[in-house]
Amino acid sequence: IFVDGLSRNVIDLLEGMSREAIERWLFLLPGKESIQVVTMDMWDAYRRVVRNLLPQAIISVDKWHVQRQANDALGNVRSRLRRSAKVKRRNPWANVRLLNARGDRLTPKRRFILDGILQNDPVLSR
Repeated sequence: IFVDGLSRNVIDLLEGMSREAIERWLFLLPGKESIQVVTMDMWDAYRRVVRNLLPQAIISVDKWHVQRQANDALGNVRSRLRRSAKVKRRNPWANVRLLNARGDRLTPKRRFILDGILQNDPVLSR
C-alpha cells in the first residue's frame, strides 16, 4: 500500500509485495524526484529499491514494524526467563505485564523487581 504521508490518502494498492512489483511501481511514478521521505517496513529488498530509485529520500522505518520487532524480542526474553526460573511462579504472565509496562507507571515495588530481572540476566545486563 502506498500512502501520502502528509495527507494520509491512499495513493495505490498493489496486488503483490514483491521487490519487482515495488520497483516497477516506483520506476513509473511521476514526480518521484520530489519525494523527501519514505516510511516503510524493514525488509532489505524495499530499502535497496528505494535507495536505488529515490536516492534523495530519507528512509524511515514505520512505528508498527519497530514495535513488533521489540515485542518479539521481549517475548523471547520473557520465555527464556520463564524457562530458566528455578521456582515456577503461580502467575506465568506476571513477567509479561512487568516487561511490557511503561516505566513511569511502575510502582516502586514493581520497579525493584524489574531492575532485579534486568540486572541479573546475563544478556539484559550488558
